[in-house]
Amino acid sequence: MLDNGRQEVLANNYFLNKVKDGRKKIKFDRDGMAVFVIAFIISLAIIVGLYIISPYSKTFKVTVEGNHYLKEEDIVNKANLSKYFLLTNPKEKEAELLSDPLIEEATISMHNGNIVSIEIKEVKQIGYILEDGESKLLLINDDRVTLNKDNLYLIDKVPLIEGYTKEELTKIEKGFENVDYKVINEISEIHKYPISYDNEQMEVIMRDGNYCFMSSTGLHLLENYYSISSAIDSSKGYACAYFDDLTNSAYISTCPWQVEEVQEELSEEEISEELS
Repeated sequence: MLDNGRQEVLANNYFLNKVKDGRKKIKFDRDGMAVFVIAFIISLAIIVGLYIISPYSKTFKVTVEGNHYLKEEDIVNKANLSKYFLLTNPKEKEAELLSDPLIEEATISMHNGNIVSIEIKEVKQIGYILEDGESKLLLINDDRVTLNKDNLYLIDKVPLIEGYTKEELTKIEKGFENVDYKVINEISEIHKYPISYDNEQMEVIMRDGNYCFMSSTGLHLLENYYSISSAIDSSKGYACAYFDDLTNSAYISTCPWQVEEVQEELSEEEISEELS
């Protein structure tokens, strides 16, 4: 039988061996975990790399809706979309679109098949004016946008407005509030044409060559232009349309200059009669 001293030595040796075995196990566990983490990171990097170089990571298609004035390519460029579908942040891109004074609302959504959809609402454009030596778009909210080589194409869809003060332009904006953009697109020019009983009469020249006359408070009646323009027949002497906001009506009649020509002819006849 072992004495107490011998037993104590054996117990201590056993304990030390257990501790050493435990440390080896912990070291093996740590090494195994490190290898696993490294392998996982490498595998993930490979998967991500393969995804990025594959066509499935790219935005396949971008659709644009709601634009009447702006070109689709200009809207897409303004949104500055990432070519990688999953890196597109809709809210961030919507904010970029809304920084454009010509865009009132913007919504970007992402769909299956890597399709990005852009839907906007544009600020209504009233016309373009010459101000401070520059051509500027006149918007319904009284803002102006300077035209340059990149957006000059916009004047093809709005009329030239000449001869009006800032206060008068504000009245015109208000008059166009309820006029559809399609009707405004059909207007070529707007000028002052005052007469004896209406100092604020406007001459509105349409792109089809017809002339319309009204005050700024009667611009909303242009919504009826298509229904009345068919009655215009210059061969019969009725070449102009008149819109009356007081009676909320419109009619076709001779143009102001035709009346003036007739009056001049009558005056010449009266003079010749007096001379004879």
